[in-house]
Amino acid sequence: MQESEKKHHRENKKETDPYELILKEKFLCILEGGLIITVFSYFFYRNILSVIFLSPILYFYYEEKERKIRSKKKQKMEMEFKDLLCYVRANLQAGYAMENCFLESKKDLIRIHGEDSAMVKELEKLEAGLKNGVTIENLIYHLGKRSGGEIREFSFIYTAASKMGGRWQEVISNTVEIITRKIELKEEIKLLIYEKELEHKIMCVIPFVIMLYMDLSSGGYFNSLYGNPFGVIVMTIALFVYIFAYKIGERITAIEDENV
Repeated sequence: MQESEKKHHRENKKETDPYELILKEKFLCILEGGLIITVFSYFFYRNILSVIFLSPILYFYYEEKERKIRSKKKQKMEMEFKDLLCYVRANLQAGYAMENCFLESKKDLIRIHGEDSAMVKELEKLEAGLKNGVTIENLIYHLGKRSGGEIREFSFIYTAASKMGGRWQEVISNTVEIITRKIELKEEIKLLIYEKELEHKIMCVIPFVIMLYMDLSSGGYFNSLYGNPFGVIVMTIALFVYIFAYKIGERITAIEDENV
């Protein structure tokens, strides 16, 4: 292995996850979790001390929210990668070398997704690696390893095809078409279940809207459920039922993403 590739390999070990949450996103997750605990504390217990009892919910909410944000980032990056592959294939058919296919495609990607898009940043890393003498195969392999999903699948196929020689460009062109279609299909499925996801969110809010309406229109209607052991037990059971129903709805509408 050349010295430049060894250096690149060491740098890849230090690279951050492309889907890692930034500080602002982490803060918003914690803030949202805190607001949810406050809402639960008011509607289910009407006691500020119940926030302590409900505090473990913050951990589980953060974990779930982080998974969703990472999933959205991965989906967005795969869509950008799909556009990149279309440009790469066009440049490949025009006779460009694979290195130049990616470098030329960067300009088109910036025009569509902007300079701050995740895939443009990955292409900047690729460009820097090429200038340092790292092979395109090594760079694409590490891109796939970091990103996972369809990007990883492409990187493995490209690495294998480039070692075969001969008609590898034809193999890459066919691979681009297949992976592009897979990404588009995932997006179509996501759009199909979007309405169900929206219904699920509305259904999760409705119980609190009803309770708030009853509180405002019939003051003291729920007073018998607060401030006594029987009420605490009933409301705790209601809380667990609500959380269980929420999780069932999440599982029904979820599209599992590997390696996120």
